[in-house]
Amino acid sequence: ALNRLAEAARERRTALMADLAARPDGRGWGRRHTAIMDARWPGFYERAVRHAPDASAIPGFAVVATGGYGRAELAPFSDLDVAIVPVGESAAQEDVVKWLFRAAHHAIGRLLGMRIQYVYRLPHDVAGLDPVSLSGLLDARLVAGSAEGFASLQAALATDFPTLEFLRAKQDERSRDLRRTHATPLVTEPEIKLGAGGLRDLQAAQWVSQVLGYARGLPAEVEAAHEGLQTVRNLLHRVAGQHLDTLNLGRREELARMLNLTPGQLGSQVAGWMLTLQGYALGVHRRITESDGLLGPGFAAQAGRITWNQGMAIERVAVAVDHAAQLGLEPDPHAPE
Repeated sequence: ALNRLAEAARERRTALMADLAARPDGRGWGRRHTAIMDARWPGFYERAVRHAPDASAIPGFAVVATGGYGRAELAPFSDLDVAIVPVGESAAQEDVVKWLFRAAHHAIGRLLGMRIQYVYRLPHDVAGLDPVSLSGLLDARLVAGSAEGFASLQAALATDFPTLEFLRAKQDERSRDLRRTHATPLVTEPEIKLGAGGLRDLQAAQWVSQVLGYARGLPAEVEAAHEGLQTVRNLLHRVAGQHLDTLNLGRREELARMLNLTPGQLGSQVAGWMLTLQGYALGVHRRITESDGLLGPGFAAQAGRITWNQGMAIERVAVAVDHAAQLGLEPDPHAPE
């Protein structure tokens, strides 16, 4: 049964890969690729629960797509990041989860050649999660299992999210990315995902907007740049036959032929798209110092200043003020002593 599920997915994916070469596409292709993977999980879940000796004793769990998979932006060789959110605890349920992922690794990992990574996520752990894990959960989608488990995760993200720590960590993370890649989009061999103006600039900007309470809608020119870079990334994976995000000179010639462009034209387009995303990300970052709203439990921003609730422990305030200073926020002189 698992082999049949995998074979159906492989046939659809093979046709989709051929279509990408014939008609290069960005986000639409990613959504179709994502849909192929999404369609496997309900079958895996049902078989895993049925496999249990006493299915009625299983409290249930949510199978949640996170990160790029959650955003429905799967490039040809993207990883599938999945979180398991249990409704309750039982030894039998752990066995079901292990069975489910053995099945998934067989059908998607071994037979389709895609890497699956899964973690357990308990809603009450949200406040202590690392920033990378929190980023993935901001893009989470339920793909199988318990809607109750997914709802409890979403509720925890709304009430326990460590906003200040997250904003500071994302700022530091992008600085490290740029040191490893390039700090300007105007380079001959751009890193499409992590370099300056790359897709991670847009993703980080959307995470910042989300946690500050701004809408995640994008201006038309940013949407167009996103689509262009996503198309280039899809084609890079396609021609390399593996996960590849650097547009080197050799690959640029190959992609230019597929797009009916000269290498120079493609290079100019990519630089323009990356400049657009970089400018948008810088604009969103400036919102941090202009925002009014919650900055995590007990803290809030008001006109570029940070304030806190009466009775907060001084060590918590000290850490928060340090994070805020790095983000450009000053302590409110009228905040509680």
